[in-house]
Amino acid sequence: MALLTAVSGLELGFSSPNHSVTAEKLLFLNNGIGIRYGDNYEWSDVNGKMHIKNSLSLFNDKDVWNMVRMTWSPNIAKPEF
Repeated sequence: MALLTAVSGLELGFSSPNHSVTAEKLLFLNNGIGIRYGDNYEWSDVNGKMHIKNSLSLFNDKDVWNMVRMTWSPNIAKPEF
C-alpha cells in the first residue's frame, strides 16, 4: 500500500504511553513528511510508540522527522525502525 501526497503520510503526535502505531509493508511517497513522530503543539506530550517494519519513505520533503516541539528535540527511545 502507498500513502501519497499528504501533509504527513503517517504521524504519531500528542499521545499517552498507551498509544502504539505499527506500519508494515507501506510506501510513503511525495508527502510533506513521510513518517513523523512528534507534534506542532508546544504544550503537548508525545509518549506513544511507533513501529515501522519493511516500509519505505522516499521523495518526501522530509522522509522521516522525529521532533517533539515541547522539548524541540527528538525522542530516540519511542520510534523503532
